[in-house]
Amino acid sequence: MMKFAKYIFAAATILFLFSSCNENMKRKELEIQKREQAVLQKEKSIALIESDYLKLQKMRDSIISIQDSISVHVLPIDIQGRWNGKLVCTESNCTDYVVGDVRMDEWEISEDKGNIIAKNINKVGVIRVYTGKYEGNSIQLFSESEPTSPKNRHFKIEFTTMTEKKLSGFREIRVDNSCLSKFTIELSR
Repeated sequence: MMKFAKYIFAAATILFLFSSCNENMKRKELEIQKREQAVLQKEKSIALIESDYLKLQKMRDSIISIQDSISVHVLPIDIQGRWNGKLVCTESNCTDYVVGDVRMDEWEISEDKGNIIAKNINKVGVIRVYTGKYEGNSIQLFSESEPTSPKNRHFKIEFTTMTEKKLSGFREIRVDNSCLSKFTIELSR
């Protein structure tokens, strides 16, 4: 019986060792599964970050490749300041203006962020404000009469010759969309 007890003891010891090894293996398998899950989560997180990075890089490249469509023309001369003006009527089918009529007045021109503002002061002190832009080879200015004015007037000036001492071109006045008067205009310092 002693022999039999030895076998039972040996078998129990082996079973205990195997069961304890089996539990250790199960714990290790669970730890490995947890680590694999953590690695998969990190891989997903890295894949999302990489996807965002590629999208941002693509957007940056598309922004860089877009050409600027706004062109800014820089005036070749400084036109700001006071000018003396001479206007001569060259053509008119309006009763307000006569061909050959000469008008002398003062001008004050300024520039603000690419916009040109010209104040015209006539001999009786009436001030008309023109606004416009430099368009590469000419300055174009526009003005309209006040809405309460008895006649609706649209003014257009284009300076095609520009030097430091002289601006010259033409002015058109359209009155009530029924008649047109044209003038030569010359401003000098």
